[in-house]
Amino acid sequence: MKAVLLRIAVLLPALLTALMIAGCASLAGNGVLTLKQVHMDMSWKMTAYRQAVIAGSVTEGQAQQVNAAYHEYLEAYQHALDAAGGNLEAPAPPDLQAKANQLIDAISVVLATLT
Repeated sequence: MKAVLLRIAVLLPALLTALMIAGCASLAGNGVLTLKQVHMDMSWKMTAYRQAVIAGSVTEGQAQQVNAAYHEYLEAYQHALDAAGGNLEAPAPPDLQAKANQLIDAISVVLATLT
C-alpha cells in the first residue's frame, strides 16, 4: 500500500502539470514558447523528478542522465535569457527548446519506470 501511495504522490503532480500546460500554455505570436513558458514547464517536470528521487525511485544511472540534461538545459536557458536582455517574454530559441526536450525525455524515462 505504501508503494502505491508513493507512486501516486510522484505521478500526480506530473499528470496535473501536463494537463495544466496542455490546457493553459499559450504560444508566442510566432508559435514558439517564451523563455518563461519553457522555464515553467521545466520547473514542474523537475519537481516531479525530485519527488521521485526523494521516494527512492531513481537509480544512479537515471540520476546522472537527468542531472547532465538539466545542467545542459540550465546553460542554454541562461544563455538565451542573457541574449534576450532578461526578457522572459522573448521567444525561446531552438537550441533551448532542444535542450528542454532532451531533459523532458530523460525525466520521462525515470517517471515511466515508476508505473
